[in-house]
Amino acid sequence: MSALRALRSASIPNARGFSTSAPRSFGIAKMNILGNLTNDVELTSTNSGLTVAKYSVAVDVRAKSGNDNTSFFRVSAFEPTDYVKNLKKGTQVFVEADAAMKKYETKEGHPAVALDLVQRRLTVLRRPRNEEPTEE
Repeated sequence: MSALRALRSASIPNARGFSTSAPRSFGIAKMNILGNLTNDVELTSTNSGLTVAKYSVAVDVRAKSGNDNTSFFRVSAFEPTDYVKNLKKGTQVFVEADAAMKKYETKEGHPAVALDLVQRRLTVLRRPRNEEPTEE
């Protein structure tokens, strides 16, 4: 047993055999969203020339009490594929995104907070009824 400890401490300094906690310097914030696009995808460019697709997803939450609630999430996709660029309002999507809180000041000078989502993966679940399917 002591030989195993010696080998472990020699090969990996400060190593622990088992840990239930994440490293302190590392954090992760991800969100999965299932909902419908509220508008067609909007394309913009950054100052450095990167193409950014921006869109909003509406998520309906049905409570047992009968009170329905809709949440809206703004999502950005950097260097999107043509597939993402051509999505239309009403498309049902599943989005996997990285999330970050952003503090800013409103035009009136009041502090505000926004949730920024950056798309990592997008799956189209259903296209709007009035849209013809495309072959890809």
